[in-house]
Amino acid sequence: MKKEINEQERIEFRRYSTIYNVLLVMTMLLLIPLSKTFGWIGSAIWIIICAVTFYYGSRVEKYKKKHNIQTYKEIRAFKEGKTLSEIELAREEGKRPYQKAFITIGLSILAVVVTASMILIYRYL
Repeated sequence: MKKEINEQERIEFRRYSTIYNVLLVMTMLLLIPLSKTFGWIGSAIWIIICAVTFYYGSRVEKYKKKHNIQTYKEIRAFKEGKTLSEIELAREEGKRPYQKAFITIGLSILAVVVTASMILIYRYL
């Protein structure tokens, strides 16, 4: 990470991250309610929400790539306007391969749980 972090970039990163997180939750939760309520128009609305979510997700990833931040500790330090020492950076780079695997597994489990709960809700509506 660069030693001097631009305040404007931190604010934009935080804003894009918040928008992305809200849209991601909406994407997970709204497919069945929108489809059930509005039919194919609800599905089209959901696809639009997915497209906007993808846009903000790509913006967040551009910031992460630009400032070489990938782990939670690096992201948190960036949001606070701090930098990590060389030793901390080396440790975080060593953790990256493992963290990506755990994140993938965790998100897969979360997707299964959310899908199963939405199916149960759909059956009882």
